[in-house]
Amino acid sequence: MNIFIKVALLSVLLVTANAFAQQKGTFTDPRDKKKYKTVKIGEQTWMAENLNYATESSKCYDDVQANCTKFGRLYSNRRHANNRVHRRSYLMAHIR
Repeated sequence: MNIFIKVALLSVLLVTANAFAQQKGTFTDPRDKKKYKTVKIGEQTWMAENLNYATESSKCYDDVQANCTKFGRLYSNRRHANNRVHRRSYLMAHIR
């Protein structure tokens, strides 16, 4: 393979890697001060971990506390259905 092709391939790989670059960060939930990992992809910030905030209607998978620690909590959609827009706005305001 000649040097021109090698340089061209390397350039394409570097440009592609930068296009998909991710910035890692953290989000601290002000309700209980737990820190969660976040990742920024393009202009959007995403939580990289499942939420583990205890509420009256949340529970751990199989009612095993270790599952909450590992996987986060399970939440009832009925309980939070009316709050969906507020929850998203609340989290996004605190992640940025």
